[in-house]
Amino acid sequence: MTHKHSSSITFTCIHVGWPDYPAISSIIDSVKEEDHARVWAYDDLQNDWEYSSMNFNVSAITKYKDPQKEYSIIVCLSNEGNVRFFGNDEAEPFEEKIPKSGVFSKGAEGLGYMTGLNQIGDHLYACGGRCQVYKRQGPKKWIKMDEGIRQKVDTPIEDCRHLSDINGPSETEIYASGDHGTVLFWDGGKWSPVECPNYADLGQIYVESPDIIWIVGSDGTLLKGNIREGFFNVSPLKELVFTGVAKCGDLLYLSSDHGLYGWDGKNMKRVKTGLKPEHTDTHSVGCKDGVLWSVGRKDVVRLKDGKWTRIDHADNPPIR
Repeated sequence: MTHKHSSSITFTCIHVGWPDYPAISSIIDSVKEEDHARVWAYDDLQNDWEYSSMNFNVSAITKYKDPQKEYSIIVCLSNEGNVRFFGNDEAEPFEEKIPKSGVFSKGAEGLGYMTGLNQIGDHLYACGGRCQVYKRQGPKKWIKMDEGIRQKVDTPIEDCRHLSDINGPSETEIYASGDHGTVLFWDGGKWSPVECPNYADLGQIYVESPDIIWIVGSDGTLLKGNIREGFFNVSPLKELVFTGVAKCGDLLYLSSDHGLYGWDGKNMKRVKTGLKPEHTDTHSVGCKDGVLWSVGRKDVVRLKDGKWTRIDHADNPPIR
């Protein structure tokens, strides 16, 4: 059950692994230290929130299905490379640490914060500063997978590249995105750079199919393409920073610093939800089985069966 706490919260990340049970991380506004988080799951059937507490700042969330298990669980990544597994009654929560990752944690090489996490094929992959990439081969077994792209700790600042996300349709077709127009491709044996049409700072990667990969970023960037045909910026807008992307129905939804947008393949328009006030606070989107979720710092909305609904949270004042 959700109980009102003494402080408001700010939402930071979302993963929609189940249509009516999204996982959303938050920080407590009154807590100044960064090493804390709550990861919430909204239960649509109960119309209620439940949470797990973390002793680290969550930088990414995903769903993980161990090929040896019958169920899926939630996995959270911290900026220092802590990985927490939880969210199923059949499994006790547990935590791992990606060796030498992070900046200030014990044993860290100091290459930069960890930022991206996704399951690709049967394995989890994580990425971060100075082109760090890791693959989870098994319990507590994270290996480096960044030969040829990993930068040194003394790499000059102007030459540093920091990865934001990692995703792909298979373990022999993996894409990584980062700042300064960085797009990298793993073919199962080696990494290679992918030409980017601009110099934008790139963020989330969304895999629609092996032939349709979307990457969003600053300067209104919406890249569409693949390793075979290249990537092209299809966005007509330049003044926005796109921070999230997901397809729901025939529309590609994009969260941005100026609200929620939709791309139908020809036109880019602000999404009008009809909610009062209109949904303008969004930094992350996700869709599963035709149900779309859009999350901002304080606002959470859902599109289900053609109807937009604002989901209140007990720790924050209702948005009306």
